Amino acid sequence: MIATSLTVTDTRMSVLDFSQTYWEEYLSVLIVRTTRPNPFVYLDPFTWPVWVCIIICIFVMGFTLLVVTKTSPYYRVRGITRKNTGLFRLPDCIWFMYGATLQQGGIWLPSALSGRCIVGSYWCFVLIMAATFAGNLVSFLTVQTLFDIPFNTLEALADHSRMRPMSPSGAAFTNIFKIANNGTYKKIWERLQENPELHLVVNSKEAFEKMAAHSHLAFIGIRFSPGQNLNDKYGKKIIT
Repeated sequence: MIATSLTVTDTRMSVLDFSQTYWEEYLSVLIVRTTRPNPFVYLDPFTWPVWVCIIICIFVMGFTLLVVTKTSPYYRVRGITRKNTGLFRLPDCIWFMYGATLQQGGIWLPSALSGRCIVGSYWCFVLIMAATFAGNLVSFLTVQTLFDIPFNTLEALADHSRMRPMSPSGAAFTNIFKIANNGTYKKIWERLQENPELHLVVNSKEAFEKMAAHSHLAFIGIRFSPGQNLNDKYGKKIIT
């Protein structure tokens, strides 16, 4: 009978009878934090398709306002003739809709009820859009992701074109990668074998030193304490 802390693996279970598991270790993947200044952070609350749709909407609504203004009998009955000025011109209609999108309006305002209905409906859309944008912008600026995470799963790491896994050579989970016949674990082991001197380490200290020199490495290891200061120690920002 042996009393010790020993990781349960299939190979060990074939020759040993383990007691009931009393402790579970969770693994984490550590990568070098890559920060990129984003001058267009104010665009993040909306996706690019949404921004494109808003731009298209400005032109479509500007053209719609022009058609409604020119076909409205209001101006003809009242003898208002502004054929080449104000909302009787497409550029002015588009400019008015652009100003309405920015909640500014324009110099010319529609006098006919039909034109006012078009503008009023668009203002309701702008009100909802502005409220959504403002709320999302506050959220993005408050809880902003200051770094890019290139993968979210072990499978994504195994298939990643740039990132390469790194693992302790004597760890039990590294041996699981080694004996795997197929699947994600086998892919991880094949990536480790591409450069064993770089991808297999003895301890965490060696792993951190290699990560400080090679930003493409992702260290697979025991979960570290959130309070452990890795940044000051190795000069690079490492995230879990």
